Amino acid sequence: MNARALREQLDRWSGKGARAAARARGERLFHPRGECFVAEVRPSGDGPLAAVGASTCQVRLSKGLGLGGALPDALGISVRFLGDRPWDLLLISSASPGVLGRMVPAPSTAWTAASFSTVMPYRCEGGDLTWFHARAADDRWISCRRGALTEAVAERPLELMLHGSGRGSGSHGLGSLILTRPVSAEWSFDPVLNTGAGCALAPGWLASVRAGAYRGSRAARGAALREQAGS
Repeated sequence: MNARALREQLDRWSGKGARAAARARGERLFHPRGECFVAEVRPSGDGPLAAVGASTCQVRLSKGLGLGGALPDALGISVRFLGDRPWDLLLISSASPGVLGRMVPAPSTAWTAASFSTVMPYRCEGGDLTWFHARAADDRWISCRRGALTEAVAERPLELMLHGSGRGSGSHGLGSLILTRPVSAEWSFDPVLNTGAGCALAPGWLASVRAGAYRGSRAARGAALREQAGS
């Protein structure tokens, strides 16, 4: 079996598995309930976000397992940079932004206490591998209790600082993401299909597994990638 055939097979298997699991659960397999926001991205320097430019984007924040109240959970941030070719970037609360810690999801009790990272790296133009990171630039304590983030952003925008790192432990600033207002919406994200700014998830075989899982989860609940926000 050649590499292409293997990737297609992995895609099919993961799609079937995720679809069955999501149907059994009756909702998204992971990150079942989220809070959605309109946000502004403000890139700095000439990093991968420079191609996006200062613009409006869509953001969904959610608890990985959907645990109730303020119970600690793996917290997730999904960002869609809008444009002719949308780019979906997914980050999860991680053990640390270091070489190993960025690939290990870690539970947190507050959105403003966690460090977030993409579990998989992106291969960007020029061939470099890049992990993306985020952390709140705010002294507020915003609990992971459902609704707490919406309440906080309605009171005052929340700024997230964005960073990138390569194969080593050093990081560099990429800009900021500012949650400006909550919206009534239920967006779906797919970081494998929606790639932009010359970046794609690596390695390819693992991206194929994720592609099938996202597709299967959407199929199980009849969701599309471009749901529109309500009022």
